[in-house]
Amino acid sequence: MTSAIIDTHQHLWDLDRFRLPWLEGLDALDRNFTLDDYAAATDGLGVVGSVYMEVDVATDQRRDEA
Repeated sequence: MTSAIIDTHQHLWDLDRFRLPWLEGLDALDRNFTLDDYAAATDGLGVVGSVYMEVDVATDQRRDEA
C-alpha cells in the first residue's frame, strides 16, 4: 500500500497566460505544465494534496499570478 503524500512544493504554469523568462532556452520545460499534467505525472504515487509554489513569472505579472 502506498502512503498518502502531500507534495509540499510543486509548480504549474500556463504560457498562454504568463511569461516565464527563465524558461527561454530550456526546451524540455518551455511548455505548459498544468494540473492535468501534474496529475498524470504523479498518478499512482499516493499524492493526495499539494502546495502550489510561484513560478517566477515576468515582473509585471506577479500580482496576477498571486
